[in-house]
Amino acid sequence: MAIGKLESLSPFEIQKNLEETAHSTCLSRNRKGDPCNVLDAGRASPNFLNTAPRQALSHLILFASEWASGPGGGDFLGFRHEKRDLNRELREYLGPIKNPGAEFLDHALRFAEEVLELDPGDFVYELADASLGDYYPTPPRILPHVEKCVEAYLNNILFPAGEAPEGKFAFFATEGATAAIISLFRSLRANRLLLSGDRVALVTPTFPPYLDIPVLTDYELVRIHMEVDPLYGRHIPDSEIEILKDPSIKVLFMVNPTNPTSTSLSEESLRKIGRFVREERKDLIVVTDAVYAALADGHRDIAAEIPANTIVLFSYSKYFGATGWRLGVVMMQEHNVADMLISRLEKKERTLADRRYGSVSGDPGSMSFIDRLVSDSRDVALVHTGGLSCPQQVLMCLFSLFGLMEENRTYKKQVQALLLRRKLNLYKGLGLDPPEDPHEINYYVLLDIPAVAESLHGKPFARFLKAHRSAEEYLLSLAGNRLTLCLPGRGFAAPAWCIRVALANLDDHVYIAVGKNIRDTLEEFYHQWKASKT
Repeated sequence: MAIGKLESLSPFEIQKNLEETAHSTCLSRNRKGDPCNVLDAGRASPNFLNTAPRQALSHLILFASEWASGPGGGDFLGFRHEKRDLNRELREYLGPIKNPGAEFLDHALRFAEEVLELDPGDFVYELADASLGDYYPTPPRILPHVEKCVEAYLNNILFPAGEAPEGKFAFFATEGATAAIISLFRSLRANRLLLSGDRVALVTPTFPPYLDIPVLTDYELVRIHMEVDPLYGRHIPDSEIEILKDPSIKVLFMVNPTNPTSTSLSEESLRKIGRFVREERKDLIVVTDAVYAALADGHRDIAAEIPANTIVLFSYSKYFGATGWRLGVVMMQEHNVADMLISRLEKKERTLADRRYGSVSGDPGSMSFIDRLVSDSRDVALVHTGGLSCPQQVLMCLFSLFGLMEENRTYKKQVQALLLRRKLNLYKGLGLDPPEDPHEINYYVLLDIPAVAESLHGKPFARFLKAHRSAEEYLLSLAGNRLTLCLPGRGFAAPAWCIRVALANLDDHVYIAVGKNIRDTLEEFYHQWKASKT
């Protein structure tokens, strides 16, 4: 594909083109007897995962399957039985089993009873029954005991100790954060909270699909960037926060910790936004994607500042290595700005919004926004089949309990150390000293290629690179000649010559090769430049 056309694509479409280029080269080399592999440092799915909750889920499914095969069942025929206290039976079942999953499950049940004060009989029945996956989630929003575990876990990672805001949060379990954001925009539109021509502010750089959703033809929204220096800062400048004075901006969207810059936004910036919303924009809806929060130490979410205005999107995919499980939640305070705005709609607009839910409620006007969100996720008419599958919710619950129970944070420290090693190896391959930032979670590195070029070959070459070559051209060369894939910063609303390296999905030692290949590709461009001058 021509470079010009490549520049207009999203990073993930560019990724496809880079993959085709790299795999074509690799295939050709393999045919010539030159074994090779493509190093994909573009995709962000982790190659690490949390094991004990998965083993615990397996034990739960085996226990529940045997329970279902009880009286009246056959070799292959089981039945869903009436509710009863299964706590003692499950404990006896786990007793002889000696592996980390069984031990974790036993401790988790005790923790849920003693610390979260869940009724052990009701809790175990919900988990065992749900693990069979033989019925629709009831209620569709989230299973009751699962919700309590998820709330405790998110309070733990989003709010510093003692800072959880007053008021109760409600949760909607979704097929990852992807389904959450799609359903959210659909509901904002359906409930007349976002209309054609309204503006959505995004803290940039950010995850590319979030740049595209607000400008889809269906929504006809205007996208406004609040720019943070992607290379040297965590602060949102006051001049960018002032943008929010515009009353046509109805939603502020952020990813925190950030993608692609892999750092937490400063508490000072979050406090300024919180104060601004409380004093001048009480009607502003703030959406925050907190998928990377579990990787950070001492993370503080914007919801700590303005809980009633904030809608939190969270996914278990990155920290627990669960992208394939599709586990996410929407988190909102029960008394929130969306409900307030719906109640203040003009009569005609309110009637249009309420009419949508007439088939699922005798009093649609009283439906909360989060319940409308659940309905919209299944186009209202099919909401009785809605919700995240029951076994998925069980695993979400077990992940939440694991996160709450890990006193020494052994797993978290292992993951953090792993990501840091990969970052250090990347810079070792580059031949440069890595930057130090205690606020980085090291899930990604955003490399300023001209800055790297200047460090290696001086300012004249760096100036030439920016003036006469493009990042996409560089990435194609990196893929075609070095079989290494990275994503362009341009698609994240980052500077055009930045590239994003994902540190999650390749083995530690491979990142030395990734760094060396990035450097060697620059060497090729440098020698071409030197040759052109002679």
